[in-house]
Order: sequence, then structure tokens, then C-alpha cells
Amino acid sequence: MQPRVVLGVVVVAVAIALIPSMPYGYYRVMRWVVCVGCACLALYSLRSKSEAWAWIWGAIAGIYNPIVPVHASREIWSIANVATIVVAGWFATRLHGLERSD
Repeated sequence: MQPRVVLGVVVVAVAIALIPSMPYGYYRVMRWVVCVGCACLALYSLRSKSEAWAWIWGAIAGIYNPIVPVHASREIWSIANVATIVVAGWFATRLHGLERSD
């Protein structure tokens, strides 16, 4: 799958999670989507010989891991969600350079 598409899905899923009135079921689905998306981005980064980004995406996948979930308050999750969006934005600016190295 194209890394830009995966990145877009991750950002949209996390951005929707910032809406305070979302039902709990959304957050469970969002964890799966973000975890799998970040794992794909980690694999893409590793194949592009960008080990730092592979570690970053792997760590984010671990935070959103739905199998062994991280339990935190809504405020902490809001910070994590915003931080994920910021990292995704930063990665998007660097993505063109990674695509050239393939």
C-alpha cells in the first residue's frame, strides 16, 4: 500500500479521536487502524533504510496496540493523538526524500 494513503488514514483516524463525544467503540477500532497503519509505515521506513523512522513508527504502533492496550486518561490520549498527528506531518514532509532513496 502507498505510504501516503496509510499516513492519511492514520491522521484521519487520530484526528477523529480528538472529538470528545465519540463512542468507546470508535476508540477500539481506531487503535487497530492506527496500530496496523503505523506498523506498515515502520516496515516501509525500514525498507527505505530509514531506521530512525522505523523505530518512531514502531513505538507509535506500540502505544496504540489494541492487544495489550496502554491505559491513560482522556487528557493524556489527547496529547498522544496530537503528537501522532505532528509526527505524521513531519514524516509527510520527509516522505519525498525516502521515496527517492528506493
